Formats: sequence, C-alpha cells, structure tokens
Amino acid sequence: MISGFTDIHCHGGGGFSFSDPNPQHVAKALAMHRSHGTTTQIASLVTEPLDLLKSQIENLIPFVLDGSIAGIHLEGPYLSSAKCGAHNPKLLREPKLDEIKELIEVGQGHIRMVTIAPELPGALAAIKLLRSLDVTVALGHSNATAEEAHPAIAAGATIVTHMFNALPKLDHRIATITNALLINPDIYFELVLDGVHVIHSAVELLLKVAPRSNHSHHGCNVGCGRQRWRLFNWRFTSQGSRWRRDPSIKWFPCGKYINHGFGIQSPGQ
Repeated sequence: MISGFTDIHCHGGGGFSFSDPNPQHVAKALAMHRSHGTTTQIASLVTEPLDLLKSQIENLIPFVLDGSIAGIHLEGPYLSSAKCGAHNPKLLREPKLDEIKELIEVGQGHIRMVTIAPELPGALAAIKLLRSLDVTVALGHSNATAEEAHPAIAAGATIVTHMFNALPKLDHRIATITNALLINPDIYFELVLDGVHVIHSAVELLLKVAPRSNHSHHGCNVGCGRQRWRLFNWRFTSQGSRWRRDPSIKWFPCGKYINHGFGIQSPGQ
C-alpha cells in the first residue's frame, strides 16, 4: 500500500481537458485521476488569448472551493517562441506586472504555479512578483543561456517544467539554461517519464548527476503525470503526455518504469 498521489502539473484526463468550459467534462477528468490514486490535484492550463485564459481560470475556481483541485497552474503564456512546443507561438506574451496581477486576482489566490521562460523581457520582475504573492515559479519552454537562468533562480524559481523537453540540449561549449539547472542544488526537476519524451539513458544521467541534498526540500522530481511522492532526499512526480486527446497518462505504468528501470521504489513498497 502507498499513499495517495499529489499531481502538481496535469492538463486533464480521460479524454477531457481542464480548460474545457463544461464543468461535467472537468469533473470526468478529475474522476479518472482519482480512480488511479491521485488524491490531490493541481489543474494546468495552456497558453490561450488572455480573455479566454481568464475565463478558464474562473471556471476552475468552483473546483478549488469544493476541494476537487488544490489550485491552478499556468503553463503559459510567458514562454519562448523558440521552445513553444505544443503552445501556439502567436499567443505567447512577454510578462507584464499589471497583467500578471490581474490574472492572480482573477484566480482569487488559487493560482499556485506559473511557468516562465527567464530570458523574456520582464521575466525577472515577474518572478519576484509571483514569489511575493506566494506563487511557485517554474522555468520552462525556454531557450535561455545560463547567464539568463541564474538570476531567475536567485529570484525564487524552484522547478523545471519537463526537464530536457522544450529546453536547449545539454552543451559542452555553450552554457545554456539546461547546464545551469543541472548544477543548481535548489531546483526540482520534472520529467515526462513515458519512455518516449525522455530516453532511458537521459533519465539515468539526471538521476546520477543532478544535485542532491540531505534536506527534504532539495532533490529531483521525475515521473509521468506529475503525481508527486518523496523518497528520502529525492522527490518524484508523474507528468502526463501534455494536452493531446488524452492529456495525461496513468501513474502506475510510470511507477513501474521508474521501479523496474532504475530500481527506485515508491514509499510503502
């Protein structure tokens, strides 16, 4: 027996998205995750026109108030067009403080995490503002240099959105954000651990070289759907397959992958 999973980044499930305006569809997505062991869920939203994003935030607030979700994560619109991934590059924006304050106000304090590309103009001030509002900042969808990444981490960014994906490749001549993240002891890593987005040897590399600490607030997050669990000084998460038709995958196959592939057990095994 293991404890219930806490999912900190997921865009939906069961064929439905958390951005769906139909609350019954959102409820079905949540029910799918509950049926597979997720007991605490943060709902993630992708890049949209600002007014639509506000509407999606508002639509999720009742689910926060009734305890169905623990908060909202904005993965966009403050991302790099060079590393936009599945996000519409035409909708990406530079972070503006007044705009961010407005989004936080619309969320009524329930926006718990925002992903930002640190090289964007205004990103550093945005990170400082979000941290002052007790919002977790993740770095991701970024083409930043190490020189651009270090101040963002110093300003309070603590998580990497799906490490290796939508980031520069690890380089032995150019100091990129990827290089900077790997050597920083204050960063949590997320991995899309479905055996496709990140190859086995890259997962193994991260497990071996990522900074670790004896303190529980340091470590490395890996997994498939971002259900989070902790093992000693490592933290593990499960990240879904983004916002495709079925925008998440079940935790247990990912748990088997990390267990059988790397010999790491979840608590209670």
